[in-house]
Amino acid sequence: MTRNLKDLKKLENRKNDVQKMESDDFNPELVNWTMREKSDGFFGKDTSPIVNADNQQVFYRNAAIQLILDPSDGRIVDANTPAISFYGYDLGTITQMYLYDFSDSPEEDRLKLVSLLDDENQVRSFIHKTATGEKRNIEIYAGPLETENGVLIHAIMHDVTARKGNDDKLRQLSRVVEQSDSAILITDLNGIIEFVNPAFTKISGYSYEEAIGKNPKFMKSGKTPPERYTDFWNKVTSGKMWQGEFINRKKNGDIYTENAIVSPVKDESGKITHYVAIKEDVTERNRSVEILRARLRLVNFSVVHSLDELLQATLDEAEKLTESNIGFYHFLEANQRTLSLQAWSTNTLATMCTAEGKGSHYDVDLAGVWVDCIREKRPVIHNDYSSLPHKKGMPEGHAPVVRELVVPVMRGEKIAAILGVGNKEKNYNEGDVEVVSLLADLAWDIAERKQAELALQKSNRRLEKALKKLRDTQSRMVQQERLAAVGQLTAGIAHDFNNLLTSITGLTELMQMSEETPERMQGDLQNIGKAAQQAALLVRQMLDFSRKSIRDPRQLELGGFIQESIDFFKRTIPENIQINVDIRPDKYRIVADQTQIQQVVTNLMINARDAMPDGGSLNLKLSFINANSSRDCVICGHPISEEFICLSIADTGCGIPREQLPHIFEPFFTTKQVGKGSGLGLAQVYGIISQHKGHIAVESEVNVGTTIFIYLPFLHENKSDNLHEKFDQLISGRGETILLVEDEPDVLSTTKAMLEQLNYQVLAAKNGMEAYTIYQEKKESVAAVLSDMIMPDITGETLFYSLKAIDSQVKMIIMSGYPLGLDKGNSSDYGAAAWLGKPVTLQQLSQAVHDVLIAKSANEQSELS
Repeated sequence: MTRNLKDLKKLENRKNDVQKMESDDFNPELVNWTMREKSDGFFGKDTSPIVNADNQQVFYRNAAIQLILDPSDGRIVDANTPAISFYGYDLGTITQMYLYDFSDSPEEDRLKLVSLLDDENQVRSFIHKTATGEKRNIEIYAGPLETENGVLIHAIMHDVTARKGNDDKLRQLSRVVEQSDSAILITDLNGIIEFVNPAFTKISGYSYEEAIGKNPKFMKSGKTPPERYTDFWNKVTSGKMWQGEFINRKKNGDIYTENAIVSPVKDESGKITHYVAIKEDVTERNRSVEILRARLRLVNFSVVHSLDELLQATLDEAEKLTESNIGFYHFLEANQRTLSLQAWSTNTLATMCTAEGKGSHYDVDLAGVWVDCIREKRPVIHNDYSSLPHKKGMPEGHAPVVRELVVPVMRGEKIAAILGVGNKEKNYNEGDVEVVSLLADLAWDIAERKQAELALQKSNRRLEKALKKLRDTQSRMVQQERLAAVGQLTAGIAHDFNNLLTSITGLTELMQMSEETPERMQGDLQNIGKAAQQAALLVRQMLDFSRKSIRDPRQLELGGFIQESIDFFKRTIPENIQINVDIRPDKYRIVADQTQIQQVVTNLMINARDAMPDGGSLNLKLSFINANSSRDCVICGHPISEEFICLSIADTGCGIPREQLPHIFEPFFTTKQVGKGSGLGLAQVYGIISQHKGHIAVESEVNVGTTIFIYLPFLHENKSDNLHEKFDQLISGRGETILLVEDEPDVLSTTKAMLEQLNYQVLAAKNGMEAYTIYQEKKESVAAVLSDMIMPDITGETLFYSLKAIDSQVKMIIMSGYPLGLDKGNSSDYGAAAWLGKPVTLQQLSQAVHDVLIAKSANEQSELS
């Protein structure tokens, strides 16, 4: 009985232990120890229970999972109903199993069970598998159970799977809190800190002990707006979550920004008991965002601002992001030895520095510590500038420097530029280096791009100018080709016209001189002569345009000549047009064909007059041009850049539309009404000025007026004018023999008659070969040769050389209706004694033959003497 009471006491103790293990989950009223009989039980073949009657009630009352085990091998001797239900085996099956059958580690479980028997106050954890294969976490409290048949093991088990899961979650949560990179702190309702995790101490620099018991306000920096704290406190005290940023101060004094999520912690009743804050240091993130925003601002800024403005804006951004108040940007020359200041920051210029600015150059070898970054090719921080042993003095007006950060802009192995900031209140750090480096690189990239853009713009402008010049040249070439074609056609037509006019003019004059001509025909003959002269003038205009007319160049004082022309022209000017003349009392000497220059002035003044039907001003000015002119020549297309005499004729008339300006010098182009002009006036001016190696420029505006500028080379020194004066009277010969060569029969007969009228003997030849034969036979009697220039067999020039081969003293007068393009004064270059242009008048013919014969006679007298 005493033994049974002892066993009962042990069971009661174990029941209390189970109660302790299960805490609130254990209910003694649910304990129901199973009573059963075993026909072939552990105690022999009888019906006695495994435990005596005194212990049975305890066994029945205990609802915990309980097993009776054989201590020798761990075989299950008995199991109560909760155990059968828990493991999922029926009683017959479970009593054939061993405790270790439920385990994946039987040997380990056996050792645990032995240790339990050695110390009754121990609890061991096991992982058992049920009949379905499910693994459950259990805790076993076991001890010896003395029975009448021996000592067994009484094992009381508790399923702690749910609690184990909760414990794991708690441990996992604890690890999360401990290992989180975010600072976590818990405060009471008054904001007093009760818990901080390691991340908090790492971020803030304050230890666990330094933080506990304090209010988080001890980390305030004074940079967070007060209204943010108000908003935060109002929300969390009302049970809402708050999220925002605080700018706090670390233990070492550094300012940092944290993004905080603060939530109230409530109990089961919904009452707030604590506040929990999860904070993340976003200083670097915010810095990166600000850098990105600054870069975007600078990129956008660069689109519409100059390079200098961009560099200054870059320095302003660098100052703002690093909390500096001085900034500079220098370019380093390609030699890596010379710095040129490009920009100061706005604040530096406004409040701190009056030293020499943009464009200043510095020798790197002579500069102070601020160029250490060049020498070391890396960013350099001087947080104690005054103590640097190798620093040098500042230039006059330079801002004082307390600390500085200077970074190089590297491009390959070379430094392109440096950017520096200075005088931050706190020490510069690597974060500042990153900011300044990124902005410096960006500024240089944009600077390179802008420099490339400027170079491209300049190149484009040069290209556009070149293309315009090319187009203008091409247009002029097309124009010149067209004009050349017209000139060739004009010259050809002039040859035929002049042959016809020679016959008409000569025959008319001969008939007028003939006594056999009736008096009544004299008037008609005079009209025929005038018409022939007008036709000859028209041909002359065409030849002037084609630049193939024959010039008679003489030294001409242009000032007096223009004044005489104006005095003559005034008679044709209406009273409502005022003529203004600006000619200084200088000597405006040129070498020119007086008749052609007269034609130029006349044509231009007529055009100016016709442009002002309602009156206006006609202004003439004569001046010297010694420098480059801004005007382009319409003849050559180039700026007028040499020394010239400039004659300008300006009107205040209707002006010329821009689209018509390129065509005004084309033959037969006119802006006048039909019948009011031939369209050859300006074309003639164009040709004459071209022949004189001059230039023409035009300025015109509709309803304002037109100015035409004529540029002629001036004569630097007086040249003797050995060109003789012509005589108006006819000079008859003294019966000398003239060899006349002409392939046109009508011209031949007419010219022969004219020579005979002038008292010369004429030997006529129809071509050059015939003339050569005649001259061979009668050279002794031939005083001179008068030959057409263009003939079918040989030209007049070839005939001259052929005749000269047999008579070195031969005198030839060249006559042609097709221009040679040679000046009269230069006709002797190829040996001709004189030159006559068709149509030829009696006066011209008499003068030319007389001059040649006089010259020949003088030469012969000289040889005799």
